[in-house]
Amino acid sequence: MRKKIVALLMAVVSCFSLGATAFAAENPEQTFKDVEPGTWYYEGVEYVNERGLMTGMGGEDEGYFKPDEYLQRQDLALILARYYQKNINSDLDLDETNEVYYANAVAWVNKYNIMTGYSSGDFGIGDPIIRQDMCLALYNHQESIYPLATAAVVPNYGLIHLFPDGYLVSSYAGNQMYRMVQYDVIQGMLFRERGQM
Repeated sequence: MRKKIVALLMAVVSCFSLGATAFAAENPEQTFKDVEPGTWYYEGVEYVNERGLMTGMGGEDEGYFKPDEYLQRQDLALILARYYQKNINSDLDLDETNEVYYANAVAWVNKYNIMTGYSSGDFGIGDPIIRQDMCLALYNHQESIYPLATAAVVPNYGLIHLFPDGYLVSSYAGNQMYRMVQYDVIQGMLFRERGQM
């Protein structure tokens, strides 16, 4: 179970740590028009799609994955809730048919302190999820299913500070960011300045 969850975390992170995307011509092997076989994120996109965790865009963007767009907070909540529903408890009612497709997922992640929103009380619907908040949500989701480590382990925050911008990690996400680096779920940016989180 632990390997399965870590694989999910890595696939989600790889799907949304993307640089520029090459848009390909339609290919029968392609699930999405804008995710060409051979791109470095292709397998991650296929992984989450085959498991029903991410199904691409709807409406006028039907058939596209949009890997070059930011993941929004409510969509990460939906991904985490879908994973729980498909692997842990199929009784979780997500009801994605209503106009606010993410409403039940947001309520679920908030109820279980996986994602609780901002100190203002807003969840942040429509806001892009930043890396430290994604790490916090992935860690909290993981801990609610299968804890990575006991609370007695004291993190070595020096691991994060190996990155030139590691000092920018907020204190509320420090432990979680450390764990995601420790377990190789995130490794810093590959396509921007070398070594940045």
